Amino acid sequence: IGVSLAVAAIPEGLPIVVTVTLVLGVLRMAKKRVIVKKLPIVETLGCCNVICSDKTGTLTANEMTVTQLVTSDGLHAEVSGVGYNGDGSVRLLPSKEVLTRFSNVSVGRLVEAGCVANNAVIRKNAVMGQPTEGALIALAMKMDLSDIKDSYVRKKEIPFSSEQKWMAAQCSPKNEDQEDIYFMKGALEEVVNSCSTYNHGGIPLPLTPQQRAFYQQQEKEMGTLGL
Repeated sequence: IGVSLAVAAIPEGLPIVVTVTLVLGVLRMAKKRVIVKKLPIVETLGCCNVICSDKTGTLTANEMTVTQLVTSDGLHAEVSGVGYNGDGSVRLLPSKEVLTRFSNVSVGRLVEAGCVANNAVIRKNAVMGQPTEGALIALAMKMDLSDIKDSYVRKKEIPFSSEQKWMAAQCSPKNEDQEDIYFMKGALEEVVNSCSTYNHGGIPLPLTPQQRAFYQQQEKEMGTLGL
């Protein structure tokens, strides 16, 4: 009885009409640059009053760029240029001195760490990997340090995870008889809590509570700027 009622109540051509109607809706949406993968979604979308979408790639260029630096010993630098082409410069503040490679040890070591503990690759002004890591590679390019990774042999990597909030790479210098160096990058609190000393112009000094408080203050100030 149920099957007979369904056959009698539903017109034979209804499925075709519904499909064609949905396809026409998809075509109209395609003209407005909306991609629909499943036809039934068109009907669901027609019942929506508010659509929340990710702005990445829509309102923004889906690119990240380093604009400011603060070193472990309190030096500030500004970075010009956007995108992943390496155009721009790094200038020490307030002198506006243009920095390249290790002309300033503190800035150079900071950029080196971000470049070596990094898995991104930039090709044809496009990043292959995480945008955050791509921004660090572009920063190294602006300081002529993008080749610094070739100075080391990576022996081990501790990959980033959302739980630990940091990554590290154990590296051995190629041309120097030195012990292995560990490069680490990640959330400020995690990195600072893993350190007992800090770099001051190339000299390791004890990491005091005052210095930790300074880092936290710098993080807050940069956060208010949206960095």
